[in-house]
Amino acid sequence: MTSLERRREARYQRRKAAREEKKWKRYAENDRMENISRYKSLYRGNQKSMRNVSWKTSVQRYQMNLLRNMEETNQKLEAGENITKGFVEFDTIERGKLRHIRSVHYSERVVQRSTCDNALVPMLGRGLIYDNGACLEGKGVDRSMDRLTAHLQQFYRANGFSNDGWAVVFDFSGYFDNILHRECFNVYSKAFRDHRILRLLKDFVIPFGYPTATTNWQRVKRQDAEQYTGKSLGLGSQISQITAVSYPNSLDHFIKQVLRVRWYARYMDDGYMLFWTKKEAKEAVGLVISFCEPLGISVNQRKTRIVPIRHGFKFLKAKHRLTETGKVERRMCRESITRQRRRLKKFAAKVAAGEMTAEGAAAAYGSWKGYALHRGGRKAVQSMDKLFRELFGAAAPRCKLQ
Repeated sequence: MTSLERRREARYQRRKAAREEKKWKRYAENDRMENISRYKSLYRGNQKSMRNVSWKTSVQRYQMNLLRNMEETNQKLEAGENITKGFVEFDTIERGKLRHIRSVHYSERVVQRSTCDNALVPMLGRGLIYDNGACLEGKGVDRSMDRLTAHLQQFYRANGFSNDGWAVVFDFSGYFDNILHRECFNVYSKAFRDHRILRLLKDFVIPFGYPTATTNWQRVKRQDAEQYTGKSLGLGSQISQITAVSYPNSLDHFIKQVLRVRWYARYMDDGYMLFWTKKEAKEAVGLVISFCEPLGISVNQRKTRIVPIRHGFKFLKAKHRLTETGKVERRMCRESITRQRRRLKKFAAKVAAGEMTAEGAAAAYGSWKGYALHRGGRKAVQSMDKLFRELFGAAAPRCKLQ
């Protein structure tokens, strides 16, 4: 290396260190355990956690000794102690698919809410792409579908007012079950310096699996690479949800910045990309599959498809199609309509047997109507209203599209 190259390298290192220092100064506001453990944060976490579940025994028991519980939690968090009690594990079947749920105790849910609101979301949310649409305030399923509509309209104009193009729809296999703990800890360590926050996050990921006696972060980091080789995040934990949102963030930036895919978005483990030609689409799929291997997640080959945009494709349980005039049509999936018809008939049998009230059935159906109307299912709702009146002999609940 010549003297000129050494001087350039030295300047680069100084600028890099200065940028890193400025970054941590900006982040210092959220990189403090005090933001999580203070009473105001815990109280707000409790108020949010008890919404719609205040009737549960565990929630009421916690509220009876709220001040004492908050004081105990504050002291443990400040001291860096492990507050986890393990998971409450059970299985459930959703749309015919078996899911293993690992729920946390209510006292931990309060701390998780405070951790997410005051540390995890502010820190990890800064680096997420705009079109990452899951589990964050101001985002969601409806917003992600609206972004897809906007992307299709932009594609139509950029393509010379033509709907000739190709869409790649991909999905990850067993997403939560294949997330590597080691990579999760790398994400945490890049975002936080406070070892108490890092220890708290790891306790939530692996209850009772963290060496609480260790206070040296360099030693902890070395142990992570050697000891924590497991995988899987539990469904039912808010920490797991936020971690899963940011886990493939490097993949998002790879697609946006390296592959230069302008029309791309991801909702948890579902994503789409729009291309001019089928050749570009195939090359992108191969690169995405190769990029995901070090992360431990695999692209579901059966669900990943390359389809013409004019034929339409499914995303978030709705079919989207770009017409020749540039209009974006959104329709419900047939499976959802069939499943709701069966559900109404089961509700009618339960009402007849006295196991369910007609008001409860109407409330559940009203929720589905709102879901359907946001997916262009007006005709499906009309036929379902007719079935509801035939089964229950009453007017169907009203639900307007806002």
